[in-house]
Amino acid sequence: MQYVFISSWARGGEAAGIRQYRFDPEGGTLEYIRTLREDVSFHTLVVDEKNSILFALNETTDSPDTRAGGGGSIYEFRLDPESGDISSERRIPTFCCNPSYAAVSADGKYLLVSHHASRTYITKLVKTPEGGFKAKTEYDDAAIELFSLNADGTINKLVDAAFHTGEGPGPMQLSAHPHSVVMSPSGNLFAVCDKGNDNVYMYRVENSRLKVCGSAAARPGSMPRYSVFHNTMPWFYHNNEGSGEVYAYKYSENGELELTGIYNAVFPENSGPGHTPKQQDLKIHPSGKYIYDVVNGCGLIAVFKVNEKNGSLELIQNVKTDPAWPRGLAISPDGRFLLFMSYGTGKIELFKIEEDGKLSDTGSGTGQPLAAFGAFWST
Repeated sequence: MQYVFISSWARGGEAAGIRQYRFDPEGGTLEYIRTLREDVSFHTLVVDEKNSILFALNETTDSPDTRAGGGGSIYEFRLDPESGDISSERRIPTFCCNPSYAAVSADGKYLLVSHHASRTYITKLVKTPEGGFKAKTEYDDAAIELFSLNADGTINKLVDAAFHTGEGPGPMQLSAHPHSVVMSPSGNLFAVCDKGNDNVYMYRVENSRLKVCGSAAARPGSMPRYSVFHNTMPWFYHNNEGSGEVYAYKYSENGELELTGIYNAVFPENSGPGHTPKQQDLKIHPSGKYIYDVVNGCGLIAVFKVNEKNGSLELIQNVKTDPAWPRGLAISPDGRFLLFMSYGTGKIELFKIEEDGKLSDTGSGTGQPLAAFGAFWST
């Protein structure tokens, strides 16, 4: 049986939660089953298939444990592989603002969580060594956290954290904003895109500690956002919130990154005044032959073909979508369908992935308020 979970990312008190659907891989249809925690706003979802656990991030600055502030939370839902039901639920605080992405290590021992932090700040009055006074501005910690996991896959405790600093030239880049963390196919590396300081970092986990083993700087103001590793080859890609470009790299297992190309996600006829690209989700096909990229501002899904010899990209399709904040993608395990979530209009659209990688609209889908992120689960 196949299921898909779709989060609703509420901002301002709207109905939220996670909706669970039964997915028919033959007909490509969704059947609504239930809503999990409608009182909580969720964004990124990660399914641990081995242990049947759904990790859902409550991307917020305010913890229910405190009067104000306190950071976000991870919700841990244990899934029953026999019935498809939720057998237990637990909330774990992260103590940092806006947990934005998560990845389970290949050995099942750790969960890594990136924190986007926030754009708020505090101003302190401090005394100078000369006896005068000045203003000092401080921002939220922008952290990558390492949680240890129990033998059954549940979260044990926070064991380490790495902190990002720096800023970019844009008005939304006053501090670091680690936006995503993604594991390499080997399980040895974790890529973190920081849209606040325009850098991409390669981490590894050694003796329950996080270690940076490589990095690359994108163009100032590009704001690296989401990334994917190629399934079998040493190629790595990330999109950008501050531009319509996708960066391609060759990487080593030591964490070294070599930029090999920069590719525009938007055909000329779909760009121009009033169409400023701000890329959202990014997914690679299970075959490794195609990459799918959501481009907000232009209201489209960009489809790239991956060159099987050198990892270069060719833009082969722009699929027009509802322009009201296109947000997330999820690809079915068999690679035949792509789910597209529109945050602004609250729609989930289903596309068929053709043999050449291009998308065709099935006309199927459903409505879900504030639809943001999707994750498949097979029993």
